[in-house]
Amino acid sequence: MYEGKGQGLQVVAREAGHIVYPKGVRLGWLTRELAPPNTHRNGRYYAIFRHDLPFEPKVAQINYGKISNIFRLMNHDYEPTASLVSKRVLGKYRVKVNARKDIRDGEEITVSYGLEF
Repeated sequence: MYEGKGQGLQVVAREAGHIVYPKGVRLGWLTRELAPPNTHRNGRYYAIFRHDLPFEPKVAQINYGKISNIFRLMNHDYEPTASLVSKRVLGKYRVKVNARKDIRDGEEITVSYGLEF
């Protein structure tokens, strides 16, 4: 639990102070329900854009509000330790959670929810 934020994710190493996730490494995949664009407005979704198409249209949303994997617990930070990256894998789009910097023992895994948050 993080004061003023609620639940979150904290990195734990075998030894204090060590780097658990080096910059650029994949931490995992954000999973849950895939829905058409603008379906969910609960603030707990990730919009998927097609960067390979003109005007980069929003093509879907992943709603991770109630049921998802552990990455649904990531809190917002304007200087996040992780980023969400849409990636095409075997013809399907997935959302990868990447370390934006070296993440050490005791640090929180955070992402930016955007400037409007």
